[in-house]
Amino acid sequence: MRKPSERGSRRNRNEAAAAATARPEVIAPELDRFLNALDALAAIFEEETALVRKGETKAVDAFIQRKREAELEIKGAGVSMQDAGIALPDRGPFAARAQATVDGLAEAARRNGATLAAAREAVDHVMSTIRKAAAEAGSEGMYARSGRQVEGFSRTMQGFDRKL
Repeated sequence: MRKPSERGSRRNRNEAAAAATARPEVIAPELDRFLNALDALAAIFEEETALVRKGETKAVDAFIQRKREAELEIKGAGVSMQDAGIALPDRGPFAARAQATVDGLAEAARRNGATLAAAREAVDHVMSTIRKAAAEAGSEGMYARSGRQVEGFSRTMQGFDRKL
């Protein structure tokens, strides 16, 4: 017969083995769907950001559509979570994944917004330069038959009215 201390250690080993092979907690499908939808939107933001930085803006319409579809998936997943009584975990085995997913989406959205804003500013700058050049070219004035420069005027009705 074995000593009680030996029996206890065998039981402890069996319990440890059982705990090691126990099924880990399984993420709720609704939460998994929601987090995957957030990850998918972050990936769309990152892809769009990279292309805009390269100057490849031909697929802008496609990105708008993909973002709309991602939004619908997120809303659907959120409704499913709500119907199942599930909230984003703030502790537990999936809290770190949820936090990383939300943080990743926020960072991707920030980079995407900054890149799109920079692209918009570049377009605005170009348009401003074109307007300025057109205004300067249009205000060079007119010349009388004598060759003397005379004040130019706007050829719009508003400019015509001012001259009258």
